[in-house]
Amino acid sequence: MKVSIIIPIYNVAKYVTACLNSVFNQTYKDLEVILIDDCGQDNSMEIVHNFVESHPQPFPIRILYHKQNRGLSAARNTGINAAEGDFIYFLDSDDIIASNCIEYLMEPFLNEPNLDFVIADYHVIGSDKLYPPLLLKQGKILGNENILNAFVSGQWYMMAVNKLLNRKLILEKELYFKEGLLHEDMLWSFQLACVADSMYVIRKQTYLYYIHENSITTNFSSRNFVAYSNIVSEFNKLVKQYNLRENIEVFHFVEGVKISTFLKKIEVHYPDTLYTIYLNYRNDVIFPSLKSLRNKLSRLFWHFQYYFPARVGYIYCLCITHLFYYLKMKNGK
Repeated sequence: MKVSIIIPIYNVAKYVTACLNSVFNQTYKDLEVILIDDCGQDNSMEIVHNFVESHPQPFPIRILYHKQNRGLSAARNTGINAAEGDFIYFLDSDDIIASNCIEYLMEPFLNEPNLDFVIADYHVIGSDKLYPPLLLKQGKILGNENILNAFVSGQWYMMAVNKLLNRKLILEKELYFKEGLLHEDMLWSFQLACVADSMYVIRKQTYLYYIHENSITTNFSSRNFVAYSNIVSEFNKLVKQYNLRENIEVFHFVEGVKISTFLKKIEVHYPDTLYTIYLNYRNDVIFPSLKSLRNKLSRLFWHFQYYFPARVGYIYCLCITHLFYYLKMKNGK
């Protein structure tokens, strides 16, 4: 059974050789590698061509070209449409994978080829910040409700990488990446959680996730804030599409993204568009029966805003956010 590894290439001259080395060293050999040139400004593609030409190819290598820079989502979508493998694996070109990564991820599929996806753990390099680990026990999880609730409760991570996906699922459920968005992995993984009926968890670190200076991950700006706001709107569209308006855990998840966004906004001091964004958030609440929800105390405080007029709710929201931020800084988190 063949695996298609999809690797977008954009301004990664410093890192792409290590990435390709990790792919060429895979112990699982029934692979195809799809590299997408997304029109960067450095010499990444020159390095890619030199690497491919100077190394024996243990499996097919295809290089696809965009006519102009279209972003990570579009590059991944190009790879999906070109893939011929039974399974698809997304790899960022500034990261590396363990030599036995694909072999480990393929093991469950060898016994159950109709699984929707397999996920493994990862290791972060270059940051002292805590990133959400894989909290699930090793083994199979069946049923969409179980998979979705595990996702929205933070038991498996939002990144698109380090998941081996059944290509049939991607095509049947149209699991393409929304183009023109930052933080597209959040939305894509939520949609995956909304449609998957089976997954398998591997409790091994098979992916090295590098945090680099000046990356989107390390630098939060007004652009990122608007991006998070757009993601929330897209979340709500999916909630409607998949009839999740009565799911309390999904409600907590979407509200949690809002809380996180406001905290980050306070941290970087961009107050100019805050009220407008707040109104969009407030008007986007699509979950009924808020009064019937059983919340933790902090969430309950947050939800009170929806019972006030918009301007009062906005001031209340800011006060709660400042309180959370103060406690966060006081505790050194």
